Amino acid sequence: MNPDTIQGLLVLGKTAVIIGGGCAFTLGSIWGVCAAAIGFFQRKDRRDQLIPLYEEGRITTRPTILNAYRIPGFDT
Repeated sequence: MNPDTIQGLLVLGKTAVIIGGGCAFTLGSIWGVCAAAIGFFQRKDRRDQLIPLYEEGRITTRPTILNAYRIPGFDT
């Protein structure tokens, strides 16, 4: 192979690696944001279910987004 062909293939390979890495990073970021949003809203729904029990005095721990699934479950 001639040196110009090898140089051209190296440039194409490096470009493909850069574009592939960027796509993987972007898709991973989008997936992470979506997963975090789904988790947040599921915890918010659980907290909203537990707030009436806290106000009635049936549970003593105040439900927050962070501890929503650590509080023992009640059928609400």
